[in-house]
Amino acid sequence: MLTLWRKDGSGTVQSNPEVIQSDPERSKTDPNLLDAVYDLIKENHAISRAELARRLETSERQVRKAIDELRDKKIRRKGGDSGEWEIIG
Repeated sequence: MLTLWRKDGSGTVQSNPEVIQSDPERSKTDPNLLDAVYDLIKENHAISRAELARRLETSERQVRKAIDELRDKKIRRKGGDSGEWEIIG
């Protein structure tokens, strides 16, 4: 069994996965990270997730979550795995 622990806005630790997963606000990526990922992609359209994670000093998983939120709204991948990011918004 996997137990998720998160602090809510008041600092209270929340370990009930039903509460964590049912609240979309709890699973959103930090807006500052979204902005930073978007800015770096604008600077370098061929930047990889690994390079984004290294430059932002965060995990590739967090970068992947940020990209998932940006995809189809602000960015799009063209050319597959070895392609580039396209700014669309």
